[in-house]
Amino acid sequence: MTNVEGMNVADEEQKKRDLIDNVKLRPGVTFETARSKLEKIKLPKFAKALKKCWVQDPDGDVALASKCWLFCWGWSGHSSDPTAEYCSFLWNEVFDKEYRWFDANIGYEFAQMHRNEQTTCS
Repeated sequence: MTNVEGMNVADEEQKKRDLIDNVKLRPGVTFETARSKLEKIKLPKFAKALKKCWVQDPDGDVALASKCWLFCWGWSGHSSDPTAEYCSFLWNEVFDKEYRWFDANIGYEFAQMHRNEQTTCS
């Protein structure tokens, strides 16, 4: 199956995965530092999900699914505009690619489909 640009759908998926893999924590920001910033969000649903959804991959980086999960919170905030705004703000604080870059290159639909893989997040 091909998309509008003639790219194989599997190739497009892999391209987006590769782009997400290249989103790294900013220099000086550790996984634990990023988590502590996220823990400042007191919305109960977010706090509960954070425990399951913010995980490291085997290399110690933020897992692909966790990046997608945080992006989705920034997109919708689960009907909490302040939470959405803070999540997108924190994204820019902790990652080396801006939130709007992720939106333009990955998008909400892809992130939503992949935010739960490789985690116990649901």
